[in-house]
Amino acid sequence: MKKLKTIIAIAAIFSMSVANADYVVKVNVDKSSFNFKQYYDNVGANPNDNNMTSKDPACTVTQADLDVFNGKLIKVFDEDGGSSCVIDYVVPAATFSPDCVGNEQATTQGLAFTNAMIAKGVKGFSSFGYYGECK
Repeated sequence: MKKLKTIIAIAAIFSMSVANADYVVKVNVDKSSFNFKQYYDNVGANPNDNNMTSKDPACTVTQADLDVFNGKLIKVFDEDGGSSCVIDYVVPAATFSPDCVGNEQATTQGLAFTNAMIAKGVKGFSSFGYYGECK
């Protein structure tokens, strides 16, 4: 009988701790299934509009250039009285965020991204964001 009471007590404690536990389920998010509307809203753009409005002929950046980095090109524009070919973009946190990959890896990835954008005529970055979570 004492053994049965001990088993019931342990089961009761376990069931209470499970009932009050918080669970986090992490799911890898594919860029194509992600809603980027909040990023468009942040820069005052509409996803259905032509947001690639730079008049700089050297500005050849396209979404395909960001696909290599699993990123999303939000907007390309010329600043009023400022730089031409300025971009707004988002990239995956799991690859670019220092909180996810550390400063050294984030710097390495950031430099690779920046060099690729410079090669496409990008002269400035207006805003960027991270999407998804750390792995």
